[in-house]
Amino acid sequence: MLSFSLRHGSSSLHLADFGGRGPTILLCHGLGGSHANFVALGPMLAERARVLALDLPGFGLSPPAKNCDLDAHVAAVGRVADAIRSGEIEGASAPLILIGNSMGGAVSILTASRRAHDVAKVVLVCPALPQRSVFDLDRRFGLLLGVAMMPGYDTVFRRRMLSAGPEAMVHELLNICCVDKNRVPPSAIVAMVELAKKRTMFSWLASSFSQSARSIVMTLFRKDAFRAAMRAVRAPVLLVHGARDRLVPVAAAHAAREVCPSWMLEIYDDIGHVPQLEAPDRLAASIFRFLESGEQVTAAAHP
Repeated sequence: MLSFSLRHGSSSLHLADFGGRGPTILLCHGLGGSHANFVALGPMLAERARVLALDLPGFGLSPPAKNCDLDAHVAAVGRVADAIRSGEIEGASAPLILIGNSMGGAVSILTASRRAHDVAKVVLVCPALPQRSVFDLDRRFGLLLGVAMMPGYDTVFRRRMLSAGPEAMVHELLNICCVDKNRVPPSAIVAMVELAKKRTMFSWLASSFSQSARSIVMTLFRKDAFRAAMRAVRAPVLLVHGARDRLVPVAAAHAAREVCPSWMLEIYDDIGHVPQLEAPDRLAASIFRFLESGEQVTAAAHP
């Protein structure tokens, strides 16, 4: 896996490059994630596509934007799309196939609704979606989101990271996100731990997380506006969801299908919030079937 950076305003964006030939896939991680979340899936997809994984502003190795909210993340994806169209990224082609997990799924929905010409297809992997009720959230994750929105969270988060250590923090996150973290390839855990060690030196680590967490909550709280964005997506969409996802309950995926009945929906039994780590082979197969399907961008997917 190679990597490179793109200038983005006064900052930069870090991308992991898994290589490959064919249509260009851009992988977008979730809250607190990075390109390292795709080290198992990326090489599989690169067998049939050109695959890039973006570190959204303030995550992975990308410095923060002025405000690390969802709009900033959408702008970052747009910057990559523009770079591909201008030939800055060798071997990549437009329009993109967006694959987003969790927060990256919400970013993919918003990008596809605003920049239809840049998006050929969308794969949503346990995306952040409006909840029927706050009581559907996993207690630990709900508490984390609540604390992240409180003043002083940055200091608390940093102290917690330094006291627990990067490896413990990674395993704690996997315990929340996975049904069985032992399914996660060891190489992926190593990559996430090594990146977490690097990130302990970044002063903006906690503020980026809290800004994004606040933005997710506020965006999804405005359910009607977000569902309007979902309906505005013209590209074909595959929604993959873990039946035992505790962060975004599977009920949210079924509700999304009611809003957008043309979206394809696959439910993975006994899988949690990160299928790209727990079941990368199965997810790759689902993605390839979807990419090989004859669905094309429509004039208006959901009038």
